[in-house]
Amino acid sequence: MDLLERSIDRRTFLVLSALAAPSLLAACRSAVPEQSGGPSASAGGLAGPLRSAGQPTPPADWIFTGGRILTVEPAGTVGGLAVRSDRIVAVGPAADIAAHAGPATRIVDLGERAIVPGFIDAHQHRIGDRGAQIHKPAADIIEAAIEQGWTTVDELYADDGLLGLLRDLDSAGNLRLRVNAYLPINENSPEGRSLGDWYGSYQPGQVLSPHVRVAGLKVFTDYDNATILLWKQKDLDEALLRAHRQGWQLAVKTVSTRSLAMIVRAFQSIAAVEPGIVTARGRLEHELFATGEQIAAIKRLGLIPIINANNPGQLVGEADVDALIAREPKGSYAPWRSLFAAGLPAAGCTGFPSYFVVEPRGAPFGSPMHLIYQAVTRVGNLGRKPYPWLMDQAITAEQALRAYTINAARAAFEDETKGSLAAGKLADLVVLSADPLSVAAERINEIDVLATMIGGEMAFVRDGAGDLAPRSALASPGPVAVTPPPPGQSTPTAGIGNLAAGAAARASASLAGSGPEKAIDGDTDTNAWNAGSGPPQWIEVDLGGPATIEAIRLVVAQYPNGATRHRIIGAKPSGKASVLKEIAGTTKDGDVLAVTPATPWTGLQIIRVETLKSPSWVAWREIEIIGRRP
Repeated sequence: MDLLERSIDRRTFLVLSALAAPSLLAACRSAVPEQSGGPSASAGGLAGPLRSAGQPTPPADWIFTGGRILTVEPAGTVGGLAVRSDRIVAVGPAADIAAHAGPATRIVDLGERAIVPGFIDAHQHRIGDRGAQIHKPAADIIEAAIEQGWTTVDELYADDGLLGLLRDLDSAGNLRLRVNAYLPINENSPEGRSLGDWYGSYQPGQVLSPHVRVAGLKVFTDYDNATILLWKQKDLDEALLRAHRQGWQLAVKTVSTRSLAMIVRAFQSIAAVEPGIVTARGRLEHELFATGEQIAAIKRLGLIPIINANNPGQLVGEADVDALIAREPKGSYAPWRSLFAAGLPAAGCTGFPSYFVVEPRGAPFGSPMHLIYQAVTRVGNLGRKPYPWLMDQAITAEQALRAYTINAARAAFEDETKGSLAAGKLADLVVLSADPLSVAAERINEIDVLATMIGGEMAFVRDGAGDLAPRSALASPGPVAVTPPPPGQSTPTAGIGNLAAGAAARASASLAGSGPEKAIDGDTDTNAWNAGSGPPQWIEVDLGGPATIEAIRLVVAQYPNGATRHRIIGAKPSGKASVLKEIAGTTKDGDVLAVTPATPWTGLQIIRVETLKSPSWVAWREIEIIGRRP
């Protein structure tokens, strides 16, 4: 068995009609790409810019200040960060970030806590090989990864079966982190048999679903700790050149200087006829051994080492590893410090679930905090101490942080959108209980992940970290007491009542027979407004004059279950509008999203509910606006 590759080898959405249901369900199951911005302007009502008077840009949804915000950018550590929708909109001094606040902005004082970019695992098999050692459903494995701070993972053996599973998980709302898929071209076996050109059904960079992207090709070059080479040099040269010319990024496995030498020669032969290979970011998966001369060649060829920061310590005492070290050049084992000293952007990986154990204390096995701790201390699994001579190549916490953020993003050609905290990048970030760059090395393993944000949504918040939780809980608090209007009167003129009943309603779009009036008719069973299209979409209710609003209840119409994000906007008769609430989380058909302000909203005439993200066509069974008129 190979050293680092040990495990490879409800009811219907809306009852419209018997004829319409099948086509509707089919459309709802189609993947809807995530929106990078807010909803587009449409004619009527509140369509167009929804900004408070004198405010040049929409306010932020989240502002974080204080604490330690580690950008992994030249700006270093800053005092504030602002998030709107799925993007970071500002990073800098806290005083500058305050300008992005609005009436509905969630402002968090970090105190002693820290924020880092979302962690990226550059090489793992936690979804594809979960059955080998973990024996848990894929959704559980994914949730555990998010709780540890992972926001993107690279799956390095994504065949048709795994790609299908990933799409299904995404469609069901169970793939909330991002996945880069690398497609194998040959087997991980003693024979290394070719798998043919099956990958020709896909395109480099192809987005298969909102969270799944085809990133490149995986090439196995050796087996059994490089005692078996799977290629002749000429064949490897030709295969890599052909794939490169097809536009594929190449992820090539190596665990010895012997296989690395063959890979370097292959890339050198390509560079002789295709100089662009130097900017193609070829990847060296599990680069466990490299000499100084090879490191220099790797840099000239623009290759990116993918390193298991945990391996030097966790493999101490493994007989097969000791045998491999003995036959490799002295000083070539796990030369992480030399890689960084040479200016190489080494990317960090876990190889998960290989060598999985349950750690008795501290950060879990394979978690970012445990990996950074191991990179610095080279302590192995279960606290196993490293060989003293291994400490010569230990790296700093800052280098390890870069390996699992910006370097890992760069390794998948995603450094323009993730991997660091900068305006315009995706709002993928992690809130930690302490700054890993400021504490003693042995304390890094004690740092907790308090929250993980993916695309501007809090995908995980640890119990007790209430100030990081989304402002509106998704669980229904039960029915809201409503005083019915007097007989024959559509809306109450005194007392508390449902102001939406009988009001005028408009929507961005509507399916025939399912117009916005269906959302305010008092029927939550079969009647619903249905946009007939995916997000972004909106529906608004005109109350006919200013009112005081004490609660809003939204009855969900949705199939399948999945992650959603909604924004409630209120406008006064003057047209001045502001965001009242934003709701994000996982919802299912029939859920009731209840929003109750600490103090009633006054003077509002129009309420708009915008849906920015949904796994299905946008629809509501009912919208109730509980309040009173003057």
